[in-house]
Amino acid sequence: MKKLFIASLLCSLSLSVCAADYSIKPKVTELTPPPTRVLLVGNSFMYYNCGVNGYISGLSKSLGIKISTTMATIGGAGLDWHLVKTYLRKDGLASYSTLNDGSNKLSFNKYPDGKVFEAVVLQDNSQGPIHPELSKFFKKYAAIHSKDIRDTGATPTFLMTWAYADKPEMTKQLADATIAVANENNALVIPVGLAFANALKQRPDLKLTVADNRHPT
Repeated sequence: MKKLFIASLLCSLSLSVCAADYSIKPKVTELTPPPTRVLLVGNSFMYYNCGVNGYISGLSKSLGIKISTTMATIGGAGLDWHLVKTYLRKDGLASYSTLNDGSNKLSFNKYPDGKVFEAVVLQDNSQGPIHPELSKFFKKYAAIHSKDIRDTGATPTFLMTWAYADKPEMTKQLADATIAVANENNALVIPVGLAFANALKQRPDLKLTVADNRHPT
C-alpha cells in the first residue's frame, strides 16, 4: 500500500487510468525538473505506519533517484493548522542535522540555490476538501500556502487523499475537489486516492486501511 503512495509521489501517476473516478481535468500534470528536496505537510495519513518519508527514501534509493524528504505533520490537521511560511524559513526545517558518526556534531546544511525545499506537498484533513464546514478552509489556505511556497522559489503540490473503506463514493468527491483547488493555484495533484481506487478495482481483496477504515496498512 505504501508503494502506491510513493509511486504517486515520485512518478505523478497518470490520472487517465482512473478517468471514471474524477470529472475535472488537471491543468498541471508534471513537475519539471523533478524535485530532489521535498517538504511533506499533512497529518497522520503521512506519518502513520512509521511515516511515508522512510518508504520514499528506500524506494528512491532502489531506483537510483536522489530525493530527500522532511515531514511537518500534525494529527488530524487541515491546511489551516499549518503555518507553512514558517516551515520554509532558511534557519528552520532542514537547516542542520546531527552527524551519525558518534561525534554528535552538527552539520549545517548549505543550499547553493538558496532554496531549502524545491517542492512542498500539501495534504489536507482526510475529508477536508469535501466537508461542508471545512472545505472553505481548504480553499483559503491552499491559496495562502501556494503563494508563500512560490515566494521561496519552491513549487506547491497537492496530495489527493483516498476514500474511507466504507465510503467508496469519496474517491470521486475528493478527486474533483482536490483537482479543482489545485487548478485554481496552478499546481500539480498527486492522485493517491485514485491509485487506491484503481488498486482495489484490480484486487478487491486488498486491505489498504486498518480497522478504522481510514489509516493506511
